Amino acid sequence: VRPSVNQVEYHIGSQDIDHVITKCQNENITFMSFSSLCGPCEIDDNRNSLTNGELVTSIGKTYNKTGSQVSLRYIVQQALEGKMGSVIPKSNNMKHIQSNKNIFDFELTKEHMMTLQAATKPAGSDGDCDV
Repeated sequence: VRPSVNQVEYHIGSQDIDHVITKCQNENITFMSFSSLCGPCEIDDNRNSLTNGELVTSIGKTYNKTGSQVSLRYIVQQALEGKMGSVIPKSNNMKHIQSNKNIFDFELTKEHMMTLQAATKPAGSDGDCDV
């Protein structure tokens, strides 16, 4: 059976997976990002580098958005540019679900996209957090 979707953990700070995305595109398989806010990448009990880390929150201030919204927008913007298929953020919290939906009224600049793309791995994924 030929797959139609390839779900891969992908978020700011993920290793370079362009080869996976290219393979999916060549095989007409939708690339889907999961764990886009890096749930297991917690710095401590209350901090996740992709939701409230220094880099994403400082960029978020530019747009009046949260770090989570910046992190999700980074992936969605890549999808809109044709790099990947979709993203599926998980939440049981209605406040977070509402926040996750509010990422379509702004666009990250090319400079912000490049800064986020160059970020190192989030804490909890074999590296120091600079996200």
